[in-house]
Amino acid sequence: MSKLIDTLSNLGMAEPAPIGFGQQQTRQKIPLMLIVGKTARKKPLAKVAKSLDALLADGDLDIDQSPSGWKGIWGAALSNASPEGLDSLKEAGCDFVLVESGEAASLILRDDGMSRGLTLQHELTDRKARAIEDMPFEFLLIRAPDPSAPLTVEGVIELQETVSLFTKNIFLEVERLPDENELEALRDLPISALVINADQSDPKELENLRDAIKNLDPRERSEERSPLLPTAAGGVTGFGHPDYEEDDWSE
Repeated sequence: MSKLIDTLSNLGMAEPAPIGFGQQQTRQKIPLMLIVGKTARKKPLAKVAKSLDALLADGDLDIDQSPSGWKGIWGAALSNASPEGLDSLKEAGCDFVLVESGEAASLILRDDGMSRGLTLQHELTDRKARAIEDMPFEFLLIRAPDPSAPLTVEGVIELQETVSLFTKNIFLEVERLPDENELEALRDLPISALVINADQSDPKELENLRDAIKNLDPRERSEERSPLLPTAAGGVTGFGHPDYEEDDWSE
């Protein structure tokens, strides 16, 4: 399992305490939502990097080594790939690959230990959503309806329409950093990670976002999320929810 997926599977939980005797150490809590910085630089800005949980490098830069000065989890955003390119990324320590184009060669989906994500397009049919749900993508990236504007109720509904189709981790790419109230709405969708522009973000604003995420209360416990699928009648249904017949309610 990649480090990114391992972290996502433990969102909101305390990191394991070290084994052994000695002074007890305070266990750091993994936030409810990660911050992933997207960069086109070989060397990310240090003041921004300290607020990031992971780095997403532009794969078109022909990355053959880890981003300079970055010691954490990192991945590459690719619109296409070759066997040699994927081998180089793996050897350089790349942890995950984001597939940004459906026109990429299918070999980009090979099983090589790096987790895979997919950037979703705005127009998504029910049949395509079902196919994507069945494919080996560990996370999906969507973009905010209006990335530079405050989040509206209609915007939340539009995001929920997509999130409800999948059981996978959902990453949201934004241009404007969300405030505390917007973070609560995103938490409840739920959004697993925010993808921000690490090359243009203000270090202080990013630090404030990090603190706001740390202070988020856990989302209320609910039934396990399952994707909503189209029915013959034209509606939607989810996995794992039984269809009750009228006789089931009679005594």
